[in-house]
Amino acid sequence: MSYLDYAPSEPLLVGYDPVCVLHKDHLARFVDRLVDECIEVSRGPVKSGRPAFDPRLCLKVLIYGYAIGVRSSRQLERQCDENLGFLLLTRGLTPSYRTLCSVRTDSKDQIEAVWDSMFAVAADAGIKRLGRIFLDSTKLAANASPESVIKAADFAAFRSELARIMAEAVELDAIDEQNDKLSQTHIDKAVPKDHMREVIRRVHKMRAGEKAGLTPEAEPLNLGPGMLKRIEAAAVAIDNAQQAGEKHVSLTDPDAKMMGEGRSKRVRECHSFEVAVDNGLLVVGQTSQSPTDNCRLVPIVNAAELDESVEIVAVTADSGYYSGSNVCVLENAGIATCIPDSDTAHDLHLGRSIGAGSAMRFGNVPLTYASCKDSFECPESNVLSFHRIGQKDGQSYREYRATQSCETCPLIAECIKATNNHYKSIKVRIDYKQTSAVLERFNSEEHQRQYLDRAHAVETVFAVVRTVLKFTRWSLRGAPKVEAEGALLKTALQIRRIQSARLASKALVAA
Repeated sequence: MSYLDYAPSEPLLVGYDPVCVLHKDHLARFVDRLVDECIEVSRGPVKSGRPAFDPRLCLKVLIYGYAIGVRSSRQLERQCDENLGFLLLTRGLTPSYRTLCSVRTDSKDQIEAVWDSMFAVAADAGIKRLGRIFLDSTKLAANASPESVIKAADFAAFRSELARIMAEAVELDAIDEQNDKLSQTHIDKAVPKDHMREVIRRVHKMRAGEKAGLTPEAEPLNLGPGMLKRIEAAAVAIDNAQQAGEKHVSLTDPDAKMMGEGRSKRVRECHSFEVAVDNGLLVVGQTSQSPTDNCRLVPIVNAAELDESVEIVAVTADSGYYSGSNVCVLENAGIATCIPDSDTAHDLHLGRSIGAGSAMRFGNVPLTYASCKDSFECPESNVLSFHRIGQKDGQSYREYRATQSCETCPLIAECIKATNNHYKSIKVRIDYKQTSAVLERFNSEEHQRQYLDRAHAVETVFAVVRTVLKFTRWSLRGAPKVEAEGALLKTALQIRRIQSARLASKALVAA
């Protein structure tokens, strides 16, 4: 493919020149060199028509824009005419916002190539990876309004209305073809096309009328070809949500899930952004649609192993990532974990001795296990026999229940905390022995310090995302496009981190 001429940046003879004005360590210069070094452009024969923009130009604009908190494609287009940093990257050319939108969703492989090349640059900047990673995630709001979310009780009504709209569209198309489109009405001004919100509001209006005992007539819609595709996609989304047993679905971004977003934990449609950090350097930055974190521990560690140049020897995360089975998977692979369960995390945050919270909830009367009978016995000789195998929060456990009532037991106040329960029961995880040994490490001050260092090591990444870059909402919709935007976000964060290390290293040498 032929491209517009995109020569290396050189000083201008006249005018306000970004090459001469910008500092030699400016972030735009770093982005410019980095993309040029890792992206190769193959030029084909010249063809008729206007040549395309060089792919490196659009990548530089997007990466630099995300690194300084400018993500709107229209704002990026304007910055290419007004901002010296962008002028340095574009050489005076201005890609349209439509071009930038296309590159943002279609160039994930090239963005990943830039990401991969930064590890060598980080090593040159003095960032040494240690194989000790810290994990965390943040839930960022999806680009979908609350109005687009429908509940399971309304699935049937919406599915019926969408089917009727699609049938009506097919019927009108057939009439237009038969009459050679003479049935269309021509007026002096264009009639605006209806959007998904009009469809949603109409169904809600019809539902409200039905509840009031009325039979409202369906109002006609003016839908464009693109809107009909969205109607079909919304119908598929409802069908998939019904099959999966979902309680909600968004008709504008069906891949988004209901999650607790931000510090307020407001439940809304979100996509999760997951990171892993090794000595301040991102080794994982990816998106997922999982509302909970405890099932994401092993996948994130596996992703980190792909980009780690050293063997991973330790993993630290908060209690949201705790799952006995997943912790055992990492421990058996030779990876030391520092991940507390919820009770241990509460003890650490409140400064209590490890195990105090569990004793407050479940009692602190010691039980003796008899392996030959697979049962527990309390000091008052009441036997807790095996009852069933259950599962909670992705963790399997064996439940044991007392064979005799504890109502008259003198230790009931210390043993059973639920006032309406007269039979002692305990839930023992399948991997109890191994996980207990792992949690015992938190009795060590060094292990506690490692866990408390997690906040500074990884949560500062999200502080930059939300407060510095003002990134609180995804710009794109659908899991594949959000994944592409996530790749841009992690690349921008990595560039900022490496640039800071480079400047700090130069300042140290100068001192």
